[in-house]
Amino acid sequence: MRCLASVLLYALVIAALLFAVDSVRNSMFDNAFPSMSTVLAHSSALARDDFEELSDTALARCHIVIFDADGGRLYASSRRIARQISPDELSVINDYDQRTFYEVFSGRADGDDGYTILSCTFDAGYMKRIKSSCTLDSDLNILGGSLFQGRRALKKQEFDFIKGIYNTSMSVERYDYRTASGEARTLVLIAPLVSDAAYARVVAEANRVWIFAAPLFLAATAGAGWCMAHQIRRATRPLDRAIGAWRTQRVSLVDREGIPTELVPVYDSFVELMRQVERAHDERQRLITDISHDLKTPLTVIRGYARAFLDDRVPADRRRAYFSAISDKAVDAAEMIDDLFAYAKMEHPEYRPQMKREILGELIRRIGEEADAQVEQSACSLDISLPDHEMAAFVDAQLIGHMLLNLIANACAHNPAGTQILVSLRQQGAYAELSVADDGAGIPPDIAERAFEPFVTENTARTPGGGCGLGLAIARRCAELNGATIAIAERPHAPWRTEILVRIPLAEGPASGLVGSR
Repeated sequence: MRCLASVLLYALVIAALLFAVDSVRNSMFDNAFPSMSTVLAHSSALARDDFEELSDTALARCHIVIFDADGGRLYASSRRIARQISPDELSVINDYDQRTFYEVFSGRADGDDGYTILSCTFDAGYMKRIKSSCTLDSDLNILGGSLFQGRRALKKQEFDFIKGIYNTSMSVERYDYRTASGEARTLVLIAPLVSDAAYARVVAEANRVWIFAAPLFLAATAGAGWCMAHQIRRATRPLDRAIGAWRTQRVSLVDREGIPTELVPVYDSFVELMRQVERAHDERQRLITDISHDLKTPLTVIRGYARAFLDDRVPADRRRAYFSAISDKAVDAAEMIDDLFAYAKMEHPEYRPQMKREILGELIRRIGEEADAQVEQSACSLDISLPDHEMAAFVDAQLIGHMLLNLIANACAHNPAGTQILVSLRQQGAYAELSVADDGAGIPPDIAERAFEPFVTENTARTPGGGCGLGLAIARRCAELNGATIAIAERPHAPWRTEILVRIPLAEGPASGLVGSR
């Protein structure tokens, strides 16, 4: 707890120093370059038509004029400014909220000298939209466009206002607001322009604040560093002993009660990490053994038959059978490698599915058509039952296809000829439930508990033709990457012996509809 207290104290001291420095610097910038935000700090007074607060020293370098909805002048910080800004000119002053603002470009579309003025606004998506435009010649005569219709020319002051300039050293903008009683007001602010020289001067003055604050930061940091170093050295000694014990004996020789409170989570995480490393090491060894065994079987057959051909020991009437066996085993090996590659790719932490909005019924119908050839080759039958209404979901179509084809292939591979397979889709609230059921041999209970783990197969001896046990593991990963869940039904509906259920979140709300079959 001492470490935590030291950290909190140091954080509070640094936060207080940063807040103080930031406040001083902001005050210097606000006073040097007052803006509309400086005026709006007095918004409560403006809502009451209380203009006395506008004499704030932070606004001493500004000029403010306020008009009512009828163009009447309610307040002016300077008589000279009041005479120079009329209500008729408010429409050409840029709006602070940028509901309407102007952009001025030198030159015209025909290439002659002049100007192009755009009246713009922002839509709800903060995209700039051009409302209207016009072109001027170099004497500010209006040549065309829908902006300023009915006028033949602009005054020099109006043109400057459109550009946001009051004079060579001052900017101008307006702010429309309503009082507490709902009356409309328009505030015109004339503030100093931010020149490079003036800004550089203020920045230099503001940076000098850090010169005075730096010793305080250094002192606080040095004190906190010394205190933390001392406490950490004392606190980590038991943890160092525990790490040494794990490195040499893989046991903890340190009593957990002796670990400082702050480091207890670190110690527990370290112990759990070491256990995970051991489990991962054991799993890797098992995977290597299973992969080696599964690939060795077809490769041994290929090697043996190839050697027989090289030694010219294959009878003429058996050559085609040998070639067929070599081809079949090569296909088995290639399929194992493809499954291993797909599983490894999807397990990679940087793998990202390509999610798109898909109509599930159409997607499953296409996948079922792809599976027809494999089902027929296995002497099984496949039916697909889909709802009449559309169900949409954001999924990776390729992964859904890989998952469903693996589930169908698994049903064909582990059941006798004549097995009937049903792929159905139905809606369960906000989910689509995809079912792959068969009336085959069923899955033994001890296998069902681990069916979605890699290299799990009922062929415990891993004899040829039993598969490498990655089909359901790949299907599980495909489902997870699509935000779906997959499970084996505990009690399949008759006449089905095995039913695998996949729940996919829908992209839209529940709908009702009848069910039809292919």
